[in-house]
Amino acid sequence: MLKEFFDQKNLNFDINPDEAVANGVTILAAHLSSSCFDTSVQNIKLLDVIPRSLGIRIEIDSIKNIFSVVIKRCTRFPCEITKGFAAFYGQTNADIDVYEGEDPVSDRNRLLGSFVLRNISPAPIGRPKADVIFKIDENCILTVTAVDQQNGNKDSIEILPDKGRLTESQIFEMIHEICPPPMEIDIEDD
Repeated sequence: MLKEFFDQKNLNFDINPDEAVANGVTILAAHLSSSCFDTSVQNIKLLDVIPRSLGIRIEIDSIKNIFSVVIKRCTRFPCEITKGFAAFYGQTNADIDVYEGEDPVSDRNRLLGSFVLRNISPAPIGRPKADVIFKIDENCILTVTAVDQQNGNKDSIEILPDKGRLTESQIFEMIHEICPPPMEIDIEDD
């Protein structure tokens, strides 16, 4: 399947996946270390990319559950992308639901957070009324801001990269389920 995907190019099976991961971690550690003596490692450029597409839920005509991608997966970060969105006639507030995923249906993706842009100015139907700005900084912190184009009113949410990850206590519990601590045995001296 991989050969098909890469236009029948020959694949290299000489690479051990475990060693590839270890090499990548070693290069990253060398980049982060201030005491790296090998300058050839410093010449290797590491690029961070987002693993899944990021976007918001929108409504077109009567379909209310469409995932509109703002930042496509594999986009390098830090980055900032702005996209204009239209509102319905008479709409004064807009719910902004931020998702990550690849499915065109919003609810089949992972909800990262929500906020409301209030006091939207009236505008003709279908004309962009709000800009939604997705900004990812070097620490992978996502800030989503919605700005009314007419009156400049705005609101935003900050989504940290550890959203949805296990807590330290949950990890500790899982470790003990897999590897329970050894039982203590009292040995009495006879």
